[in-house]
Amino acid sequence: MRHITLLATLLVLTVPAMACRYAVRSDAELFAASNSVFRARVTEVRAATLTVGTGRAQTFEVVEARFEVREVLKGTPPSSGAVRDLPFPTNKCSLGLVVGDEYVLFPDEHDMVFLPTGSFRSSNGDRVQVSRRLESLRKIASAAPK
Repeated sequence: MRHITLLATLLVLTVPAMACRYAVRSDAELFAASNSVFRARVTEVRAATLTVGTGRAQTFEVVEARFEVREVLKGTPPSSGAVRDLPFPTNKCSLGLVVGDEYVLFPDEHDMVFLPTGSFRSSNGDRVQVSRRLESLRKIASAAPK
C-alpha cells in the first residue's frame, strides 16, 4: 500500500511539469508576428533532427511533416515543403501532426509549428470553433497591408 501511495504522489507532482505553458496571444498578435500563415493538409510525417545555432549548436529531435497548401493567409509557406513539430506525446506543446489532417500553421524561423506559435488543427476538432477562428484569421489577413 505504501508503494501505491508513493507512486500516486509522484504522479501528482510530475503532472504540472509535463504541462505546456506559454503566453497566450490573440490571433491578431500571432498573425502580426508571423512571416507566414497558411492552411495545409499533412501528407507525410517522419522523425528528423533540427540543429540550432552555430559553434555550440544544439540538436533536437523533431517531427518533420510534408504538406499540401490549401490556403495562404500571409507570406509564403516554407520553400522546403515541410514544417517541424516537437515529438508527441512526450512534449505537451506538440501540435501532434497527423497524416491526412489539416492545420493552420504559423511557422517560426526554424519552420517549427508547435502550439506556442499559434498553429492549430483545423480538421477533426470543434468545427464551429475552428470555423470561427479561421474566419477571424481571414478577416485579419484581408485587413493587413499588402
